[in-house]
Amino acid sequence: VIIFISDNGGSTPIYANNSPYRGSKYTLYEGGIRVPLIISYPKKYQKGSTSKNLISAMDVLPTLCKLTGIEIPKNIDGNNISEVLVGTNKTIEHDFLVWDNNAQTAVRKGKWKLRTASNRAKSNSDYEMVKMEYGDFLYDLETDPSETKNLKDDFPIVFNELKTIHKNWRTSINSQNN
Repeated sequence: VIIFISDNGGSTPIYANNSPYRGSKYTLYEGGIRVPLIISYPKKYQKGSTSKNLISAMDVLPTLCKLTGIEIPKNIDGNNISEVLVGTNKTIEHDFLVWDNNAQTAVRKGKWKLRTASNRAKSNSDYEMVKMEYGDFLYDLETDPSETKNLKDDFPIVFNELKTIHKNWRTSINSQNN
C-alpha cells in the first residue's frame, strides 16, 4: 500500500502554487487545507478511480486498520473509507469537518465553508505572504473554489448552521479535555 498525502497546502515563500485555491500553509483557506490523498494498492483498489467525497487524513488510520485486520480504535474521528476505495460504497464521507487553531476556524459541510479569522492570524499570513481577510466568511466552494465572495449575508441560515457546528464541536472537545 502506498499512501501520498500532505498535512497542509504548499508554502508560498518557497514558490508553491495552490491555484485555483486561495491561501497556503498556516491558513484555513482551501489552499492551506485542501490536499491530495492518493492511495495505491493495485491488488485490491481500483486503478485510476477518483472521489470528491469529504474525507480527511483522519481516515487513513481506520482504513489501514481494516485493510490489515486490526481492530479500529474506538473514539477516533476517522472513517474507514475502504469501501470507497474498492468502489462498493461511494457515499462514505464526513458530514462536516472542523479546523480551529485559535486564530482561524473553518467548518466544511458539503459545498459550504465557514471561515473565521482574527488579527491573531496576521503573523502566519505575513510569513506565508498571503493576504488574509479578517472576520466571518461563508463560501460556496462549488461556484467559488477560490473563496472570493462572502455569502454570509445572502445565506444566514447556512452561516448560522455552520457557526453552531463549530460551537458544538468546540464544546465537545473542551468537555473531552476536562
